[in-house]
Amino acid sequence: MWPATPSPSDRRAPVRWSPGAKDGVGTAVGTRSRVWFTLAGGVVTEVFYPSVDCANTRALYLAVVVDGRVFVDREARADVRAVAPWAPAYDVRTPLDEGGLVVHKTIITDPERSVLLQRIRLEWSADRASEVRVYVILEPHVGNNGESNDAWLGDYKGQRAVLARHGDAALALLCSRPFIGGACTYAGDDDALADLRANAMLTIDSTAARSGNLQVAAEVQLNDSRELVLALGLGQSPDNAGQQAHASLLSGFDRSLRRYVREWRRYRRSYQSDVADDQPSVIATVHASSVTMLRAHEDKERAGAMIASMAIPWGEAHGDHNSHGYHLVWPRDLVEAAGALLAVGLGQSARRTLLYLMSTQEHDGAWPQNMWLDGTSYYQGMQLDEVALPILLASMLAQHDELDVLDPWPMIRAAAAYLTRTGPLTPQDRWEEEGGYSPYTVASEIAALVAAARFADARGEHELACFLRETADYWNASLERWTYVSGTPMAERYGVDGYYVRLTPPGAMSDGWAVDTSAPLTIKNQRCKGRERPYREIVSPDALALVRFGVRRADDPRIRDTITVIDAELKTSTVRGPVWHRYTDDGYGEPADGSPHLGWGIGRGWPLLTGERAHYEIANCQLDRARALCEAMAREANPTGLLPEQIWDAPDIPERGLFNGQPTGSAMPLVWAHAEFLKLCRSLSEQKVFDLPADAAARYGSAMPASSLVVWRADAEVRVVPRGRTLRVESADGREVRWRLPASERHGCVEMRDLGIGLLFADVPTAELPPGAELCFRIGSVGDAREERRVRVT
Repeated sequence: MWPATPSPSDRRAPVRWSPGAKDGVGTAVGTRSRVWFTLAGGVVTEVFYPSVDCANTRALYLAVVVDGRVFVDREARADVRAVAPWAPAYDVRTPLDEGGLVVHKTIITDPERSVLLQRIRLEWSADRASEVRVYVILEPHVGNNGESNDAWLGDYKGQRAVLARHGDAALALLCSRPFIGGACTYAGDDDALADLRANAMLTIDSTAARSGNLQVAAEVQLNDSRELVLALGLGQSPDNAGQQAHASLLSGFDRSLRRYVREWRRYRRSYQSDVADDQPSVIATVHASSVTMLRAHEDKERAGAMIASMAIPWGEAHGDHNSHGYHLVWPRDLVEAAGALLAVGLGQSARRTLLYLMSTQEHDGAWPQNMWLDGTSYYQGMQLDEVALPILLASMLAQHDELDVLDPWPMIRAAAAYLTRTGPLTPQDRWEEEGGYSPYTVASEIAALVAAARFADARGEHELACFLRETADYWNASLERWTYVSGTPMAERYGVDGYYVRLTPPGAMSDGWAVDTSAPLTIKNQRCKGRERPYREIVSPDALALVRFGVRRADDPRIRDTITVIDAELKTSTVRGPVWHRYTDDGYGEPADGSPHLGWGIGRGWPLLTGERAHYEIANCQLDRARALCEAMAREANPTGLLPEQIWDAPDIPERGLFNGQPTGSAMPLVWAHAEFLKLCRSLSEQKVFDLPADAAARYGSAMPASSLVVWRADAEVRVVPRGRTLRVESADGREVRWRLPASERHGCVEMRDLGIGLLFADVPTAELPPGAELCFRIGSVGDAREERRVRVT
């Protein structure tokens, strides 16, 4: 055992994580190995254990000393290649200088154990220095925590090791070649790497450091082969982690590599490819990589659960306050991924995801905005598309006869009930920002209610099915009133009659019916907090969801006019193809100078929006355009086939590593983008939108059903009723609605109907009233003191 000499450093650096744009992401296919890893800049960054939402390292890399000069492989430009698009094993070649000093790595996980393995070979010319010294540097961030790690230089069964722990998790780094010295330090101005840079060797005499943001360096004794294998074991204790790492080294790297690749090859044979032989090879590469990324982001214990990404956007600028990054489950992203699994013939995997969603549904029928793998909510927002989409997933599985014995009706009923109680106005749109009437969200809600109605009919709940369809029809008939504007300066500028907006704020409804198009909408991620613009000036590709969810036709003139405005406002061209921004004045991205996003910036193009646009072109029977967009989306992937969240669509900033058409520092890979690509390939193969909700398309695709209703609710009051419409009063409680006409002696009462969904309703007879008539009503029975409400017939 090495002596435990504490680190003396007091000049400590703040906790930071690793860059969000990854070169690669890997894990074994099976469940025996509960380790995942990421690469950025050619070096290992986050290593996850025991679940895919728990990171344990910031970085693991080499420092090589030659002739008094120090070369760090994470600071050099690396060439990273996947062994195959379907196998996330990576070969990395990193030239460290111009004199032929090169580091070669092959990186995998042990398929049988919770161990990350790296085989490393160093290459240098014979006339180089007589002595080359190699140091392995580990920056532990155990348990999603960078601030309070313990680390020390110790041993396992007599083999020297670097050990670290926090809470009930630990890691042990062992090497096939002996460690012959090292230092444990606090990350900062005088850490181990700084010592190497200053002295070309380790002079710090510290073999332990406690409760801090740490950096550990260990020198490796090379032999003539210049090759070594690093084994980073993870476990519940240092001994457990050490035993795992030691067993991997004894088993042999080549054996682990063969099994790792063989198991991924077997998985490749289990799914279908929708890529035609005459399509560009880049599409086939990204298709294979996309299936692999979906499987790689699934947890090993909680089957069907996939996090959004193994990345923290701009992680190099964020500390433990943002350690979760995208290592969380978003129900929206998860449904998109399950749809993609179904698209490639992995129906059983998609069903696992539906089961996971069923198990994490809240008692009120909703899902958290996002959550840890065990279902614990993280953010506290509410996005109603994330309540609607699981219904559509269940419907799609049923449509493809993939439900097997799984019964989703209790989940569907609860989710549909939540939508009818709280929709259509969403507290947050799908970009997790402002609330209001969002075309994307309302379209998903309508499609979900119509799908839920079919399940209700199958269960004999015909009255509930009728109510769900009537609600969907009313929301559908109100879409233009809520989200479409015409005669605006923007419409005049682009020569169109009108367009669908990104979001209509609740305050725009002056009487629950008329709309004030000058109402302000706050735009997030701006340097000036609380910046507002009239909502009529803000558009988004979200409007394409009206076609994707089957509630509007692709050739609807309003849709085509909206696309004209979207392209003029949000489309940018890059060297790899077109991309679209999320919405007007989006600030979620790097500032103009390319520095990391720290709360404000300029939103960039999203490849997944390219995929959504291609799906619209398929719906509009423009297959050549869709194929071109599919190829453009594939070209936006990195060399290992990973699709990013955002693409840099401005001039190059080489010093920031930002190049036109290449990933920004946000997040890569993004599971949602890979899912969209897989569904796009299937849609192109079938020449129709694969995930088009069949019930909504059948109901709204040709003859649009009219709605005879106007719905009043305490949180969505209306004060006018168009002539010929029936006023439906909805409430969480009450026995009846008592009404009267002040201009006459007419009065009456309507008993409220209870369908067991937490919402009662009564239809008040207003259809026969003449224009100008005023009706007063009160919810409750005789003696109920609730306020009387008034509506006017127009």
